[in-house]
Amino acid sequence: MGVTIPGPSGEVKESYEISNSLRINAGDSAYLSRTQTAGNQRTFTASVWVKRSRLNDRQAIFSSSTDGSNECFIWFDTDDELFVKENTSNSTDFELDVVEYIEEAFERCGLELRTGYDLKSATRSLNLMLAEWANRGLNQWTVQEKTLDMVKDTATYNIDSTNATAPIDVLDVFIRETVGSEATDIPMTRLSRAEYSNITTKSSTGKPNQFFVNKQLTPTISVWPTPDKSSTYTIHMNVLTRMDDADAGANTLDLPFRFYPCLAAGLAYYLSLKRAPERTQMLKALYEDEFNRALSQDEDRASFRISPSLRSYNNA
Repeated sequence: MGVTIPGPSGEVKESYEISNSLRINAGDSAYLSRTQTAGNQRTFTASVWVKRSRLNDRQAIFSSSTDGSNECFIWFDTDDELFVKENTSNSTDFELDVVEYIEEAFERCGLELRTGYDLKSATRSLNLMLAEWANRGLNQWTVQEKTLDMVKDTATYNIDSTNATAPIDVLDVFIRETVGSEATDIPMTRLSRAEYSNITTKSSTGKPNQFFVNKQLTPTISVWPTPDKSSTYTIHMNVLTRMDDADAGANTLDLPFRFYPCLAAGLAYYLSLKRAPERTQMLKALYEDEFNRALSQDEDRASFRISPSLRSYNNA
């Protein structure tokens, strides 16, 4: 059955009838609308056919929005081309605080955050998980450059002079020698504990070219040879440092946004061990998947070159 729309003066404009069709009168600014209250509100299918009443005019076919900043349009533009456009919030400040991560983790366990002890227990699990991340090398964003001025006849130094227990490891080191206005940088070689212990002339002095990292509660770095000058040598270190703890519920966490899914999945897994063991296997699999995905984005990138060997080229 055809449907008609009254014109501006109330007269009926109908020249023919098409089943299940609707004629929209531009003068009335008429349109159809639907408010989606159930089902999937992110993925759906819309099927329409359109017959245009005139050309060289902007005419909308479909639009969907949650507010003035998040909209999707399909329309014919004034040049008679079909356009699909999506407007987003242009916002990049989404960030969860500690309580919101904990609420998300509880929900994944099929539970609700109810008591102060729930919050305390979950915060403890969160801090333990952050320590696990440090052991697994998932905190490259906490790499900081540290410098130490070498002092004559002093071989051992705290790695971080302001927060002595924060360093986890030293990734690489170079020494800078300054003579007048000239500065020269030379990479230093890392020694194992056994290699450093086996040096029989630790008191030998000169320009340091090797170092040893002693991973104690307060990590230190020792150089060899022992510096023979003061105010001449400076060592520059890339230091992997500890992440900030999760303390107050209103705190945000020290990590890039791309790690949010990994943190939520990991905390849900940790909580399931205590609160929802029937979901532990599923949540662990999800956590490992998110962890591996995050880890793959937390690595250094460097050029890789391959050169063919020509030693046997043209040999009979």
